[in-house]
Amino acid sequence: GFDVIVETGAGTRSRIPDEEFAKTGAVIGKDSDVAKADVVLKVRRPTDAELKSYKAGAAVIAIMDPYGNDAAVAALARAGVTAFSMEFMPRITRA
Repeated sequence: GFDVIVETGAGTRSRIPDEEFAKTGAVIGKDSDVAKADVVLKVRRPTDAELKSYKAGAAVIAIMDPYGNDAAVAALARAGVTAFSMEFMPRITRA
């Protein structure tokens, strides 16, 4: 099994209150909870400060904007995380 921890206020800009996440079984957590996460899902790539709080070996899935951002890509590598850039995920729709 697994636990889903959603950062407090994660859905605010999308007008999704924390209570909606909690209703589906997610735990509303603190920023510090990311330190124990095996998988981190984000909208945008993590900042250098965020990367410092991730554990080595964590999978980070986000829009990474890697082109022309060599320093950011290098920071991901130095942090020891496995980065999945959503821009490179194939979009397959079968009707």
